Amino acid sequence: MSGHAAVRGSALAACAALVFTLGACGSDSDTAVDTSGSDPATDATVPDDSGGPAVAALTAEEICERLTLQSVGSALGLDIGLAEPSTMDTPQCSYSYDAGGVASNVTVASMRPEDVGGLSGGAAFDYVVEINRMVAGDVDVEEVTLDAGDAAIRISGPAMHLGVVQVGDRVITVIVSADDASGPDVDSLIAKMSTALA
Repeated sequence: MSGHAAVRGSALAACAALVFTLGACGSDSDTAVDTSGSDPATDATVPDDSGGPAVAALTAEEICERLTLQSVGSALGLDIGLAEPSTMDTPQCSYSYDAGGVASNVTVASMRPEDVGGLSGGAAFDYVVEINRMVAGDVDVEEVTLDAGDAAIRISGPAMHLGVVQVGDRVITVIVSADDASGPDVDSLIAKMSTALA
C-alpha cells in the first residue's frame, strides 16, 4: 500500500461515514447491478427526531449502478477499471484504479440515518461536513462550497479530497486521493453525484 493510501485508510478508520476499502470487482462496461435482493428496510423513509423524515441511504449496489465507473473516471481523469459494492455497514461503492502500479480507489458512500445521528436535510449535511473537517485536520486544508444538489462542499488536504453533497434529505460522501486527482476534478465528480444519486 502506498503512503497516501495508508494515510487515507488510517484517517477514515476514525469515521464510520468515510469507510476506506481497497478490494474491488466489476467490469469496465456499464452493467446493471441486480438490486432485487435489497433490504426493504433500507428503501423506506425513516422518521427522525429533527422534525422531518430521514431518507434511508441508497444501497451499495444502487450507488455503483447509478454512478457508473465511466462517469467517475471521466470526471477525475482516471482509468477506473472496477466498481464494487462494499459490504461495509455504510452503503458505498469502491471505484478501483491503478495509480502508477499501486492499487487505489475512490469511495462514494450514502449516509444512513444512524450515520448522521438521526438528523435530516441541512442538519444531516452539516453533521457530516463537521466529521469530514475533523478527518481532514487543520493544516493546509482548502474548503470550497459548490453549486451542486441542495448543498455541497469539498474539503481538500495534503493526502485526500473529501466531498459531501446533500440531495433532498440524502447525504452522499466521496473520498479521493489528493495524489491522483485535482480539486476541480473532484468538484466535477461531486456535481455528477448530485444528479446521478438524487
